[in-house]
Amino acid sequence: MPTDMTRTQQFNGGTRGRPAPTAGRTPPPPSISEESARRDKTDNDEFERQAVLFLKPTEIRPALVSADEVEKMRTGYSTGAGRLDVLTKTRQYREAYWQESQGIEPFDNLTAEQRQRAQKFFGEYGVRLADEPRVAPPNPIRAKEEQVKATEKPPAPAPSAEVASVATAQQPPKPAAVAADKATPPLSPPATVEIEFLSESGFRCKLTWHGATWNLALDQYGQALGRLALMKAKPIPVPALAVQAAGQGGGQANADGSPPKCKYHGAMKRSDKFAGWYCPKKLADGYCDQRVMD
Repeated sequence: MPTDMTRTQQFNGGTRGRPAPTAGRTPPPPSISEESARRDKTDNDEFERQAVLFLKPTEIRPALVSADEVEKMRTGYSTGAGRLDVLTKTRQYREAYWQESQGIEPFDNLTAEQRQRAQKFFGEYGVRLADEPRVAPPNPIRAKEEQVKATEKPPAPAPSAEVASVATAQQPPKPAAVAADKATPPLSPPATVEIEFLSESGFRCKLTWHGATWNLALDQYGQALGRLALMKAKPIPVPALAVQAAGQGGGQANADGSPPKCKYHGAMKRSDKFAGWYCPKKLADGYCDQRVMD
């Protein structure tokens, strides 16, 4: 009897009566509950939303991730929670590095490795769109010259003296009023932006540029802020009397001179980029958008 049981186990692959598994058979994928699938889709949708948000710069911060990095997150992590987690960590330390470069106290403390990686990223991409090459804006002066040349008529060849005298004799007398040539339509003035700042050595400098449209001028403004931050340039401080007058004259600061309060998060901070106050509270998708202008 023991011999028969041993032979039966050897014949059936040692599975006590069950057939041996077929070689090369792929096991079925693990099944997950509907709740887990719904939660994973929610995390992945949030990852895609934040990826689009932080691929582009704004007026107060540069782009914080690149298109290549987002694509690697999509392919390197199988769950939406994993993609969202690595995107959040990458965005947080780069945003903290940017705040340090602007003289703003960050909420997160950077390690030496994170600071080095952030410096390398901003040195490569600056404040432009992270997935676009650098493109110089059109020169408004050259565009104006080309438009004027296109509207001007080529000068007629000058006739000889003999032909001119015969033509003058044959022409009837001109009327007193002569219709003037149509004037060239005036061009709209280009957009102009100026920034005054203090260099790292303490020199007072002024940067002026023109753009054919306001959008181009604002794009150059964002690029200029990134370069000035890398150069460790500082904004020119506003005199104390001017700050006090701005706060009291607009009625935005409190009577005792204390800063106004955000209706959600408490006291605000004086902005270095515009005349007013902003809420420094960091949210999941950026900072609170509450502002108080002087």
